[in-house]
Amino acid sequence: MYRKKNCGLTLIELVIAISLLGMVVLSALAINMSSERFLRRQNVESQITNLASVALEQIIKDITLSFGNPPGTGGPAFDILLPPGSAPAGNQLNLRRFDVAPDGASANDRWVGYQFNNNSIEFNSNVLGGGSWVTLIGHVPNPINPIFQEIDTNLIRVEITCRQDPAQPQSIANPQVTIVSAAHISSAASN
Repeated sequence: MYRKKNCGLTLIELVIAISLLGMVVLSALAINMSSERFLRRQNVESQITNLASVALEQIIKDITLSFGNPPGTGGPAFDILLPPGSAPAGNQLNLRRFDVAPDGASANDRWVGYQFNNNSIEFNSNVLGGGSWVTLIGHVPNPINPIFQEIDTNLIRVEITCRQDPAQPQSIANPQVTIVSAAHISSAASN
């Protein structure tokens, strides 16, 4: 008897091959989507960090350029305003600011202020004289939990925690970034 050889694929072999190919394609798509999500999150975090860093650098610069005696000794260099229940950290920092420290500094000297208000970072160049608050940087991510904290007699810690949308919970699309720095305030000049 003469038998003809089968050279084709059976239906079961074909279904198995298509299933394996489908799993390989789906795995590649999952890796690609995960990579895109990761890159998108890193991009958002980088933008938030860059914008918040500009504000932090300006605040730290003014802290290091402020001048005065330790608080409570006449002519303090800074004042941290504490909202109720927030001690020992506050949402507003006032600094006595000089580019060159003059002799006989008094409480009426130039003061600058920083505050977190309405989800923005604001600056006032004449805070004790009733100057107006202006947004320090436009389009800054909305800060949450801003903190000015006196660590030592003339050392101030600044912490800014930001999300792109603070009303929404932290997520891949709305990452949270915290930047922290501290700076020393100059002491009174010796004569």
